[in-house]
Amino acid sequence: MSIKYRSDIDGLRALSVLSVIIFHLNNSWLPGGFIGVDIFFVISGYLITKTIYTEMKTNQFTFKNFYQRRINRILPVFFVVIFISTFFAWFILYPDEFEIFLKSVKSTTYFAENLFFAKNTGGYFDLSADNMAILHTWSLAVEEQFYIILPFVLLFLLKIKFNKNKILLILGVIAFLSFCLSQISPYYYYLSRQNYYSLFTGRAGELLIGSIVGIISTDHNTKSNWIDNLATSSFYKNIFSLIGFIIIICSIIFISNDFLFPSFITVIPVVGAALILFFSDKETLLFKILSYRPFVFIGLISYSLYLWHWPIISLYKQYFIIDELTDFNDYLFVMVLIIILTLLSYFFIETPCRKNKKSFRFSFCCYYLIPTLIIFSFYETQKYTKFANKIFVERFNVDRGNSLRWVKGKDDFLFLGDKNEKIIRKLTLSIRPTEKQLKASTKIFGNITKEAAKYGTKVVLLIGADKARIYPQYLPDQIHLSKVRYLDFFLAELRKNKNLTIYDSEPDLLAAAKINENFIYHRTDSHWNSKGAYIAYTAFLKELGIPPIDVTFTLINSKYGDIADIAGLKKKDLTFHNDDNFEVSFNSPQDVKCTYIGFTHISFGNNEDCINSLAPIDKKVWVIGDSFSIALREYFSATFKNVYFMGHWHEQLPILPKEIAESKEKPDIVVIVKIARSF
Repeated sequence: MSIKYRSDIDGLRALSVLSVIIFHLNNSWLPGGFIGVDIFFVISGYLITKTIYTEMKTNQFTFKNFYQRRINRILPVFFVVIFISTFFAWFILYPDEFEIFLKSVKSTTYFAENLFFAKNTGGYFDLSADNMAILHTWSLAVEEQFYIILPFVLLFLLKIKFNKNKILLILGVIAFLSFCLSQISPYYYYLSRQNYYSLFTGRAGELLIGSIVGIISTDHNTKSNWIDNLATSSFYKNIFSLIGFIIIICSIIFISNDFLFPSFITVIPVVGAALILFFSDKETLLFKILSYRPFVFIGLISYSLYLWHWPIISLYKQYFIIDELTDFNDYLFVMVLIIILTLLSYFFIETPCRKNKKSFRFSFCCYYLIPTLIIFSFYETQKYTKFANKIFVERFNVDRGNSLRWVKGKDDFLFLGDKNEKIIRKLTLSIRPTEKQLKASTKIFGNITKEAAKYGTKVVLLIGADKARIYPQYLPDQIHLSKVRYLDFFLAELRKNKNLTIYDSEPDLLAAAKINENFIYHRTDSHWNSKGAYIAYTAFLKELGIPPIDVTFTLINSKYGDIADIAGLKKKDLTFHNDDNFEVSFNSPQDVKCTYIGFTHISFGNNEDCINSLAPIDKKVWVIGDSFSIALREYFSATFKNVYFMGHWHEQLPILPKEIAESKEKPDIVVIVKIARSF
């Protein structure tokens, strides 16, 4: 049983898909364009629930018919996009990247790609996610999970004789809990806010809001009087539908990825979509606007359009090794290709398969089982097939092992490759920061120092030097470092902030590397060792007018480093020289007691509060740092009486001013540790 067709919903779909595509083409054009997916969720919840509920109430619902309709609608064009994306990814991606891509493809067969991307990327807005050519399918996984759960929930509630109001109450409570979870879960669990972005628990509320509207609008006779009056009044329908539209437009313009999302703020565009779905009809102005034929057509092809746009954008950027589309020809080529493939898919795959009248067995086997078997067999084959893609090797003309993730240097040195924050391109200055990046960095640190100044708190930025800049002589001959650093563009702006103390460790470490017989960075790791950290830390203390702490270093066995792990090298594959790792001992007594706080409401994750009653400097220090701060920890604890290690800054520095303002005991010093390549 199909519900009455509404052309305005296709117009709303057009708005949603266009906002997503614009965001992916260039997120500065439409900062909140990603909210289009949330509108899709509300629409899906509305249509699916309205259909299921109506069929169940009239005893016409069967699971077989429902899932066949879903299979026919979703899977044929979906797997075509997957297969074609896989074909081109094979030529474009490096073997280890292609392996990750195949794992993401495999996850689509059991509708769990949202879980895969939550686990294997830094989040939807992370650079690593940009390289996932089927990243956008996370939203389809959320919807598919909803389709699996919803019919059973509704059937159960109707079987136990729950009336409409009770069902609405239960769905409303679940939706509310979902929004609450989306607000608090990133703080209380081992998840960054980005990783939580694609999880079903944080998105169920959006689908259920659509469900609630769908059920309310199913039977006009059972509405309460005030709802009935609103729903039948031409004046109120026009007003509320337009309000909903304005809410959505404002959301996609003013909400950006700087906000915690999903969270309570997600309710804003969701309510906007709900108002349109409930109040818009043929009597309203908005219905006429959204039913404009070009909008309706875009809405009709929106599924194919959504499926094709991201693989094309992602693989195009990876093939040409660019982070953003900037050239008009890039935009033109990408959009023409998206439109052509969308139209072919819609007319020759999506529409015929959706109208398929054959048996459930046919749909299940042809549209799901056979593609799944192909994916699994190809995945298993590739697990045992090591092939070398020469395209990137020839383009970069440098030995990178078998990956863009690591670089094999001289004398058993290993360096990070370009997939790690574009480090090679930054070192060679083949890319430069954009005005947007410079302004964003300036704004973040400006807000931090402004808030800190209210309480007399000193803010220090401690910059860890990239290993390649300290030991350039061990890089492959093909990599030539630029004299002007990528970092220098940021420092030129940040040094204008008189309330920000900046310590750049590179000059001191370069000088130390020339006179030290042993190395101050690990050969097979991307980080400084304890001696390198001490040299930087001592110079950092001098910047603050604090005397250094006295220590002794003893050479110990070399460590198996993170780059060796990234490269997949075993210990037997490495030559250990035992000249790059030290054990440190302090020449003055220490009484350091640390309280592990773990993952709490603190914005930066893992927390540890350390007290040293024998420390020479009686100050409270906050340290927010990346992995370069790990080797500094014991030095901080030996210097200051109270050091609060707040965890990794990730992308969450914008909320540090709030942490300072809300803290009961204000810090004397806030130290932000960032490796140079992270700028």
